[in-house]
Amino acid sequence: MTYGYHSKLSSRGVDTITDSGRELLEEIGKIRNRRDEIERPIFFIAHSFGSIILADSLIHASQVSRDDHPAIVALYPATYGMLLFSIPFKGMIIDDVLSMLERGTNILEDEKEKRWVRNGPPFTPVESKSALLELPDSIEQKIKLDTDHSTIVKFDSKYGRGSTSARNKLQQFQKDAPSVVENRFRILRMTNTKSRPEELAAEKARKGVKLRWQESVVGLLKLIGLDSSMTSRKQLAEQLDINADPPGSANQNMALHNAIIQVLSMNSGMITVDI
Repeated sequence: MTYGYHSKLSSRGVDTITDSGRELLEEIGKIRNRRDEIERPIFFIAHSFGSIILADSLIHASQVSRDDHPAIVALYPATYGMLLFSIPFKGMIIDDVLSMLERGTNILEDEKEKRWVRNGPPFTPVESKSALLELPDSIEQKIKLDTDHSTIVKFDSKYGRGSTSARNKLQQFQKDAPSVVENRFRILRMTNTKSRPEELAAEKARKGVKLRWQESVVGLLKLIGLDSSMTSRKQLAEQLDINADPPGSANQNMALHNAIIQVLSMNSGMITVDI
């Protein structure tokens, strides 16, 4: 699916970031209706201002009510990866362009007579730090491409660095996403239900899931990618501000179990651990 929006360098237009973001959510809702569709992993590719619209959409999707459109509710946990090109997250230098457009000149006439041309040395309108969210390296990877803001997404060869990097990332997403996203929705179904033991029993029968709500914290640790060693439990307890001692005790296991479930529930089945 491709999505286009009305783009303007100035923010004075009728269309705002939020408007475009909501339109994107509406379009996604039209094509992801069945459960197998809304829980299917989704990858995004965005360029420049489109990345800002995408970010706004995901923020909105993460905050909607559980009674909202199923596809929108599911969008946040279904999103596994994004390829973002030339993202002006922290602003873009366009003062000279805006001043040119605000002088009341006839743009079509100027274009015909070529009054405005590219001139002077090239410069960087978006600083390198602006193109990053400054997330941990395990989540965000920066790839430098020797091209300009416009042609960065116009690959001139399937063997070029931009093309091969994008293809390799998408292939890696396709390989890794299914199990990760499936676990997110499994946890959401467990935490959203009023009869959790019965829901878990149904999940176990349907997919052979060994995790039960009453079981030890080991299953939850595996779901978020950690082993069940005392070291991992101690480090996770410190990160989640759990003071129950000693490591491995019934009190700490119960506290860890409840804390992990709470964090997973609040974050649509996702948890980031710095261990």
